[in-house]
Amino acid sequence: MTRLETAVASIAFSTSNVVYIIEPNNPKSSNFLTSRSTATIELSKFQKQEKKNIFNEITEIEILSSNADPFSHLHSSISKGSLTSLYIPSALSNDVLIPAIPHLYKLSNGRCAALVIHIAIDRDKVKNIEDYTDVMTLRQTGCALLHSTGIQETLDIALIAHSIAIKTGVPVIHFFDRDCAQSTKKSKQLVHLDNIIEKFIEEVDITKYRDLLKTAKKKDEHYFRSSDSSVPNDKSTNESTNGSDSRLVHNHIDFFSTVENIFTQFRQETSRSYGSLEFIGDPNSKLLIITLGSGSFYLKKATNKNSKVCIIRIRVYRPWSENHFLTNIPKTIQKVAVLEQVVARTTKWTPLYLDVVSAFQNRALWSGEAPAIISGKYGTFDEESINTNVTSLFESLESGELRQNFIVGNDDSTSQQLNGVNGHSTHIIEAPNIEKPYLKMLEEVFKDRLYIANSGHSNIVKPTPEFAFGVLIAKLQKRAQFADLVARAVKDTSVSIQEPLLKALSQWLLYQDDAEKSKKFGDEAIESLSKVHDSHTILSEIYNQKDEFTKSSQWIIGSDAWTYDIGGSGVHHVISSGKDINILIIDSQPYTTRAAADPEKRKKDIGLYAMNYGDVYVASVAIYSSYTQVLHALMEAEKFKGPSIVLAYMPYYNENDSSITVLKETKLAVDSGYWSLYRWNPALEKEGKEAFTLDSEKIKQELKDFLDKENLLTQLTRSKPELSTNLTNSLESEIKLRQKSFALSAYEKLLGGLTGPPLLILFGSDNGNAEGLAKRLHSGAKARGVNSRCMPMDDYPIEDIASEKNIVFVVCTAGQGEFPQNAREFWKTISTTTDISFSETQYAVFGLGDSKYWPREEDIIYYNKPGRDLDVRLEILGGKRLLNLGLGDDQDADGYETEFQAWEPEFWKALGVELLGAVVAEKKKTDDDMKVESNYLRGTISEGLEDTSTGALCERDTKLTKFHGIYGAMPYIAPEVLQGNPYIQALDIYSFGVIMTEIAIGKRSFDGDPFYIGLPLRIVNESG
Repeated sequence: MTRLETAVASIAFSTSNVVYIIEPNNPKSSNFLTSRSTATIELSKFQKQEKKNIFNEITEIEILSSNADPFSHLHSSISKGSLTSLYIPSALSNDVLIPAIPHLYKLSNGRCAALVIHIAIDRDKVKNIEDYTDVMTLRQTGCALLHSTGIQETLDIALIAHSIAIKTGVPVIHFFDRDCAQSTKKSKQLVHLDNIIEKFIEEVDITKYRDLLKTAKKKDEHYFRSSDSSVPNDKSTNESTNGSDSRLVHNHIDFFSTVENIFTQFRQETSRSYGSLEFIGDPNSKLLIITLGSGSFYLKKATNKNSKVCIIRIRVYRPWSENHFLTNIPKTIQKVAVLEQVVARTTKWTPLYLDVVSAFQNRALWSGEAPAIISGKYGTFDEESINTNVTSLFESLESGELRQNFIVGNDDSTSQQLNGVNGHSTHIIEAPNIEKPYLKMLEEVFKDRLYIANSGHSNIVKPTPEFAFGVLIAKLQKRAQFADLVARAVKDTSVSIQEPLLKALSQWLLYQDDAEKSKKFGDEAIESLSKVHDSHTILSEIYNQKDEFTKSSQWIIGSDAWTYDIGGSGVHHVISSGKDINILIIDSQPYTTRAAADPEKRKKDIGLYAMNYGDVYVASVAIYSSYTQVLHALMEAEKFKGPSIVLAYMPYYNENDSSITVLKETKLAVDSGYWSLYRWNPALEKEGKEAFTLDSEKIKQELKDFLDKENLLTQLTRSKPELSTNLTNSLESEIKLRQKSFALSAYEKLLGGLTGPPLLILFGSDNGNAEGLAKRLHSGAKARGVNSRCMPMDDYPIEDIASEKNIVFVVCTAGQGEFPQNAREFWKTISTTTDISFSETQYAVFGLGDSKYWPREEDIIYYNKPGRDLDVRLEILGGKRLLNLGLGDDQDADGYETEFQAWEPEFWKALGVELLGAVVAEKKKTDDDMKVESNYLRGTISEGLEDTSTGALCERDTKLTKFHGIYGAMPYIAPEVLQGNPYIQALDIYSFGVIMTEIAIGKRSFDGDPFYIGLPLRIVNESG
């Protein structure tokens, strides 16, 4: 493309006040000057020669960095009324166009802009053909798109593009490529345009443009929007102008007529004919080929020999007018083939194909029958097969054998795809040899878990941070969806999952973000799933995605070119996302060339920028200075939950430098402080530790020597074993940190009761038995110096339970094996959640139930069901069992007390406080003890009956009355009946009194007993 670039550069220089050129970011001084584009060299030569443009002025030339948001520089130049050109060399055409879209929208829709952007299309390395994909993404920005191919044609269209921009005020994008004809024949003599340039760039047009620029204030005074009108606002037509707005800023001048006038003038001056749409062939043809690409030359040549096929070559692709397009189409057309040069297709249908299909569907503009339209694209051509390929195209179109997405020419694509999870090896192979140590270290540290998002890429997709960030976001979302799938399987009761698999899946859900544990439990789950995955659809889905069990170490590899514009390079998006993504940025600028860079285009400090966020891990490392520090940084970065930035120093002048050269440069940079070695880990702040670690030994020593000169400051770097020698912010911050640590320690001791571990006692009770046992445990804990709390399960905030160290549950059985009322919400949450981890919690469970409550043998499953279910669920959630489940049975000799008396000492022993405390609660008397001591079940009932002060028997006597079958409850009688008939009340009291008296005196009563004869009368009289 040498001659092409030179020709375009000369036109841009002659017709512009300002010419911008975009070049790659390369801070390596003169050693890389050979990487500059031909256009840059040519324009620099003009500048040194003080060559003048057609305005008799010296054109201003400015080189922009590709990573420094180059399109932002255009606004100021255009606002001043300068005629502006921007040249993009082929090496960068696939890198800078996508980020330019917002700027182009603003330039085309906000004001008039005499701007021409010349784009040299890059050749796709895989397909071996120029790729228009990125240029096609600019079609909706509002800029005019002009295409050319070949040296002479490109030179001519470059001049026409500048004329269009000035006369219409529309930004023009002129994209060109090397005509494939040049590879098959000798190029013709280039005809220069120096003698006619001034006829197309006239002073009167420039004056009109600048006047219009001053007055253009309203947005509706411009060409390009997504409107489809070609007339003023108060009228409408059926014409669609995709990507453009036909309302012209200057008296609604017709854009296309202006362009055609320029083409006509050019034909008159040079005898070379061009048009916005160039029709070639018989106007009565039934077969039509619409082409936009470098292969148009061969189609044109072959059409002259074949009268059955006609061709429309698209020269001006935007603005697109359906009316203008259909006017050039013969009404006899029955079949249409659309040929484009879009290699990296991101949609099913290509841009030009969609425009053509849409045009033929406009019934207001096309009244005939819609033709069959087929989409195709260009491949590569060679001299031997050119004519054969074109002839075959014509024959296939006529016979109807063409299929959608056909290819004209050779398809030189290779089987090259993006790497999968283990994509790091390809990246290491492709990396420069001198940078491989960092990548090999990544591979050694993370092994098969390593995933480098921008590795193994084809030339279709560039390894930009935006691309890599998108890949990792998609990967994170896929794993999150997998985790949801596993959670649904665990919670879904309709899915029959055996206990080992259920436990493995539950444990994986708890530790899915832990690299080691997620792999451990994932392997266990995969082993179990391999046997049963066919039993249910959801298990089959999990097994098919089993690779997601492993937590991959996700990295983006970048260079110091990303540091010139943090916001525009995509690094900012990674940092601000909060996602668990790691970036390794290799800085290759040698220490000795640090001053050669332009101060206005200096690199940004990504480390400082990231630390300002407060939740980003940052490390600055140099493998030739401290291998251990690099290792620590990589491991800490991967472990950190959030974005991580590792700045890696690898200075070299060119890729063939020896390790000795790199070592010398590294030592100079590190020892001088130009490249500091440090680590910033915000996670340490939560542990009460210093987040910043300075690893540069020489700097630390120099700082220590300086601080040692002051007695006050030596406290910062004391060398006592219990204190860190790391640099701290200030004495004040050190003191505050220690005070905070002491206060936290004192608070924890206070909660811990100073002598024993804290204990949380939760109970679920309906009849008070479980609550009574819980309160006994609470009293026993206090007697042993253990800080304990006791409450119903539903009263405890479930979100705080993971912070508890020791928990004991006492729960009774209600209904058909259900939880008691004050424990149901707690169980509902625990049984369904997968977000709560008991990994740091020790627990014990004691259940209460009646093994004979349900008469049928199959109902034994309800016996102590709440206690058993709770014990299993806590284990699944990662809890550590203090001792085995205790099950109290009402059918035992002493009821639930039998088991509890044996279980409680073991509980205190497991808690480690069985010998603590001098006071131990007195053993509770059992029912048998009461019976033995009750004097044949008399107890103190007689005394209780005589005592009228309380109106009730004592608790023990109440228990004895139950042994007699008396529960102290009189039948219910309505109050109105009771008030109207006091005798009924007396009879009830009489009946109750007789029974109580019989118990008290130890003999049965009879109607003639003198004691009972007057009792009813006395009761009635006393009751009124």
